[in-house]
Amino acid sequence: MPQYNANWLTGYKQETKESEWKPTRDTVLTTLKHAGATGLGTNGNLEVIDQAFLDSIRDAGFQFHVWTVNDVEAARKFADLGAISITTDRPEFIRNAIQLQPAGSR
Repeated sequence: MPQYNANWLTGYKQETKESEWKPTRDTVLTTLKHAGATGLGTNGNLEVIDQAFLDSIRDAGFQFHVWTVNDVEAARKFADLGAISITTDRPEFIRNAIQLQPAGSR
């Protein structure tokens, strides 16, 4: 059923505050490819997700979706980074906050 998108969902963990976040970007890309996923659905962790992370996801041909983002500034950041979708417990509040941001500031 190629007409349907299927995203691989993941979150990130650290063993200690000094250790690397896992899964790593390389592990995420490898998993997306092996799973045959259309895109990545990831928790909204701005300590892991930055422009370089997203560029590698997109350059590999995958979509980017983020969940659960309830903070306005984080939602704006993910919108700026080009998230296709933002899952939130506060949809009206987050949608309005993103839409009210002045053009050119995202």
